[in-house]
Amino acid sequence: MRAILGSYDSELTPAEYSPQLTRRMREAEDMVQKVHSHSAEMEAQLSQALEELGGQKQRADM
Repeated sequence: MRAILGSYDSELTPAEYSPQLTRRMREAEDMVQKVHSHSAEMEAQLSQALEELGGQKQRADM
């Protein structure tokens, strides 16, 4: 991945460098936000599944 990013950087002139970095930073921030949102959703689903499993275990123990 570092080689890919390096290849993009080598193609840029100094005038293009800053806007390119700004765009990449925005893309990275968007990706982090999506990953964070997905992670929170997965945690909620896991919590719900664990609660359901606990309820099923209690019923099975009776």
